[in-house]
Amino acid sequence: MMAKYPAGVNFDRLEEGMDAMRRIGPSGHYVGDAFTLKYFQDAFFAPELLNYEPYEQWSANGRKDPAGSCRREGGGTLKAI
Repeated sequence: MMAKYPAGVNFDRLEEGMDAMRRIGPSGHYVGDAFTLKYFQDAFFAPELLNYEPYEQWSANGRKDPAGSCRREGGGTLKAI
């Protein structure tokens, strides 16, 4: 996510997105629309420090908490500086 911040907000798709909103309307379904299908893959990201395992798997793997993940990741980054 932090890598996307320096790029700023991109409005290149704004008009195309607004056209989709006008076409579909407030009670419509956007998931199957051509605009959504064209752009959804690069619109979302999964934070690297969050754990997406089911509870049972997370528990079996040692119940590593997000704060510990941040300390481990941040510590390596700080040492590299």
